[in-house]
Amino acid sequence: MLPDHPEMLAHRDTLSSMRVSRGLFADAADRKRLSPACARAMRNVFRDWRVPRQQAAALLGVSLYTWNRIQNDNWRGCFSQDQLTRASLMLGIYRNLHSVFDKVLADQWVGLKNSGPLFCGKRPIEFMISEGILGMYSIRRQLESLAQGH
Repeated sequence: MLPDHPEMLAHRDTLSSMRVSRGLFADAADRKRLSPACARAMRNVFRDWRVPRQQAAALLGVSLYTWNRIQNDNWRGCFSQDQLTRASLMLGIYRNLHSVFDKVLADQWVGLKNSGPLFCGKRPIEFMISEGILGMYSIRRQLESLAQGH
């Protein structure tokens, strides 16, 4: 289940219907429209995951100064294509974690050491920071497979 963000949920169909051939989040008007809801969603995801500010900034691909403004609801900017892609992947990770695990484990999972072949003893949050979008995509695919019972 996605975090309780009516604005992000209202745009869920838009987010999922964008075609890669057009370029995911390539349209500046889409990015501008989605950015405020995305900022609220990521504040709540990172709160649930208990992500420290510097790691939150790194995960989202923003400066610590920008993250502090986002976290304090003092940011009126527009996310880049890269940043919205990161957020979209993390929202998918969040959703899949909550469909596979109970709330407590789902929210702790990113901070727990993982001995799986993808992580090699790293915490998923460390893996996402070091591997960026490709790492987030790998985690999301793995969790989607678990959620579907594979």
